[in-house]
Amino acid sequence: MSRINSFLQVPPSNEFPLNNVPVGMAKFRGRSEKFACTRIGDFVIRLDVLESSGLLRLPLTADDSVFATSSLKAFVSSGPAVWQHFRSSIQGIFGEGSSLAGDDRVSHCVRPVSDVDITMPMEIGAFTDFYSSKHHAANLGRILRGNDNPLQPNWLHLPVAYDARASSVVVSGTPLRRPRGQIRPTPEASPEFAPTRKLDAELELGAIIGIANSLGAPVPIEKSLSHVFGFVLLNDWSARDIQSWEYQPLGPFLGKSFCTTISPWIIMTEALDPFRRPVGVQEPQPLPYLFTRPDYLFDIELEMGLKTPTMNDFEAVCQTNALNLYWTIAQQIAHHTSNGCNLQVGDLLGSGTISGTEQGQLGSFMENSWNGTRDVMLTNGERRRFLLDGDEVRLSGRCRGSDYIIGFGDASGKLLAPIEPVGS
Repeated sequence: MSRINSFLQVPPSNEFPLNNVPVGMAKFRGRSEKFACTRIGDFVIRLDVLESSGLLRLPLTADDSVFATSSLKAFVSSGPAVWQHFRSSIQGIFGEGSSLAGDDRVSHCVRPVSDVDITMPMEIGAFTDFYSSKHHAANLGRILRGNDNPLQPNWLHLPVAYDARASSVVVSGTPLRRPRGQIRPTPEASPEFAPTRKLDAELELGAIIGIANSLGAPVPIEKSLSHVFGFVLLNDWSARDIQSWEYQPLGPFLGKSFCTTISPWIIMTEALDPFRRPVGVQEPQPLPYLFTRPDYLFDIELEMGLKTPTMNDFEAVCQTNALNLYWTIAQQIAHHTSNGCNLQVGDLLGSGTISGTEQGQLGSFMENSWNGTRDVMLTNGERRRFLLDGDEVRLSGRCRGSDYIIGFGDASGKLLAPIEPVGS
């Protein structure tokens, strides 16, 4: 697919050409009212205004507008036919050569992105975090259990996951506080309640569910990907020392639930279709309910950047690719619903940390510092093993077409000192 040009000025290097058409929510600076929008270049398009003008007509079964409220849920739940019609309509209205260029009804919808604050794109109903990168899982196995059999016996047979906390999922730009919890500094020591000393970031991809399944009705793997509305970047911040003490036998809890950051634009699955790549060989072959061919991963370049308080800009500490996942999103959904669990519109599924095989491709500080035993060196001479107060982490992602780029927008957050307990 080639670049789709717009009569709006979109530089070739901009990550929001008409090939993208993401959706999100925004509000004007100093205002509280939110509105649904898409983005073309450095402009946001108010979808409520465009729809009320009559230019954007969606094939709905009811007369109600999907963009009249301050939520994307009605649109996301409207189904693939409406999603596809929406994308083609936006591309037609704003495409190069459109007869609507200069039309007042269009110009009233268009504002510079600098005029607005991009907010949380979606109400997250539930959040499940998977563990789907074989390189990452093997690295953590070697760190925690040694080089012999680094993967747990079940890992190559099913997409391992845990139910995470939806209420602490925040949009890019939201600062987070260093959490406190029980930690045990050495295996011989008694536990203490203290701020985490091993605050980590995790480079992940998140999927937003757009089609629900009924309770008791598993989703066949052949249909799983069609249940995904779109994708975001996801940083599942982790307190590794809290996690290591608490997680056995039931898994992560307070070491994960304090904050998860997502990018503000939902990149619709159709925009990523040109970047589907067949999944590689999985050995042993998954059980039939998890096996279909073709099955796909997405060719998405991913980067984690770090900016310390003394730095003027971010420095890349990880560059990897979503192709480094082992388990696909289709397999994740098929497994998640295999027992009859009902996914709902707006549910968020995290891929788990995405790591490659080389040092510069490791998607967490846990791996980069090998659990704090070696330094991550920065070009200004600073070094990190885990994150310090004042550090800021930024995730970015992009797909490269023949003559265009599709970007996700950043998922960033700054680490602040913990709030002092009441009465301290």
